[in-house]
Amino acid sequence: MPELPAPLLTRRYKKRTLFIALCILDIVVRIVLWFSGYHNLVWLFILLGLSTVFVMMSNLFTSAMIVDTIEYAEFKTNKRCAAITFSGQTFTGKMSVAVGGGLVGIFLTAIHYVPQAAHQTESVLNGLFFGISLLPAVGSLIRIGFMWFFDFTEDKHAEVLAILEQRRKSGETFEEPPQGEGRPLEV
Repeated sequence: MPELPAPLLTRRYKKRTLFIALCILDIVVRIVLWFSGYHNLVWLFILLGLSTVFVMMSNLFTSAMIVDTIEYAEFKTNKRCAAITFSGQTFTGKMSVAVGGGLVGIFLTAIHYVPQAAHQTESVLNGLFFGISLLPAVGSLIRIGFMWFFDFTEDKHAEVLAILEQRRKSGETFEEPPQGEGRPLEV
């Protein structure tokens, strides 16, 4: 059975690097889409399909990085908070759908979209095309901006796992430092 691309790639590259590369590929595809126009439906769907693959793969790496942060939180607080982490991820997912839905309504109003009209004006069609091509490219650029500052890589994760394993073996408990003092362990 052939191996899936994501596990194959993560053996060679860091998840953060893959995430940024996939966002860049998404941006490139969407720029090509913009300059190609929306009149060739086959080309439009091929490019949108490629973009979807890149975005979905980047989401896999986001989830994997969130899982890595569970050990980091345990390292910092001596409490394993997986449930809180995943409930926070679920909440932000639901919130993004709600906010995104509202923003779509505002966007459609701004471009003067007329629901259930037999024909839309050329400016509305161009606005809709902008909404599926360049606007998501801006979103990918913002995602790169956030990920640029994420420095908890696989190397740091391995260090944290080693420290946690050492703590478990020694039965060491981690106590919160008094207010105003730094944490005793830093990675």
